[in-house]
Amino acid sequence: MKIRAALDIHEATGTTGDSEYKQEMLEFLHRHLCRLDPWPPVVEELLRSTSLEVYNTMWGPSEAHPTGVLAGWDVTSRLGEIRMPTLVLCGRHDEATPQQAETIAAALPDAELVVFEESAHTGLRRGARALPRDGARLPRPGRVGRRFKEPVMAP
Repeated sequence: MKIRAALDIHEATGTTGDSEYKQEMLEFLHRHLCRLDPWPPVVEELLRSTSLEVYNTMWGPSEAHPTGVLAGWDVTSRLGEIRMPTLVLCGRHDEATPQQAETIAAALPDAELVVFEESAHTGLRRGARALPRDGARLPRPGRVGRRFKEPVMAP
């Protein structure tokens, strides 16, 4: 909660350039974006190559407290229009929380939710080896809520 409180204060007061905000945001990302230490090169490159102008326009300083043009954007009521089997993935520590993923899976007519117990947002690649490669075991009606405890493996 300390991290979230610090982020909230800086976002409310417009001081997101402050070193404390940057440090707390880095800690937030280590908890909810990628829990691997050190971050794999792909995560480093993702953060380095993200256009801050575009990101800030879309989200504001962070997705955790959106203030950009996507703030309030919600198409949850339209998820039922998706008429194909859907696999909803999230990590236990994901910034897109398991509760949000459950809401998405419940709104889809043919969905399966898989929660990777040791992953955050980008760390799902650690658990990807638990998923079928050929699609043979992908979503079937009534198979909701699998959980995987990923083995510890190199990224």
